[in-house]
Amino acid sequence: FDFRAHGGSGGRVTSFGWREQRDLEGALAFLGQQPDVSAKPYGVYGISMGGAVALMAAARDERLAAVVADSSYPSLEDALGRHLTLLYPVPKVPFLWFVLATYRLRFGVWPRDVSPQDSATRLSPRAVLLIHGADDPRMPVAGTQRMFAAAAEPKELWVIEGAQHLEGYGLAPQAYRDRLVRFFQAHLGSI
Repeated sequence: FDFRAHGGSGGRVTSFGWREQRDLEGALAFLGQQPDVSAKPYGVYGISMGGAVALMAAARDERLAAVVADSSYPSLEDALGRHLTLLYPVPKVPFLWFVLATYRLRFGVWPRDVSPQDSATRLSPRAVLLIHGADDPRMPVAGTQRMFAAAAEPKELWVIEGAQHLEGYGLAPQAYRDRLVRFFQAHLGSI
């Protein structure tokens, strides 16, 4: 499915992960109403913001038993600060504070509270596979390594050498697919 204001979905505003958690919950509710879909726990795979949403939603939704997050940010505050300096040649102080305060006014939550890393500490016993490109300039691999360290078992980390943001699949599509299938089969049964 596409999040609000992404792909084929309507809308013009994204919250970069906060409200999009409701979109995932809506997709799970829809899935649960389908007569031809088993009521067993589900797995979720998300990339970039989608990975962040998957981690945060799974931390509080037991319908999700296995999570794969590729190139997620550890916290929205980190991501906003990083993108601010990547996109604009401005100093973080005072501009990041303005961005954070504006987000709080617009969405009713501070970006530091939109935190996949904090959610990772609450995932167990749900399984998590974190994937990240070793050379990602947008979301440095160190953030995913911190999330991995914060998560309890069962957990896996796959750092793809030579990959930048979301390039892992493109560099090794068969290995990527095989890794996802093995992970979901191990934690959800045969698929």
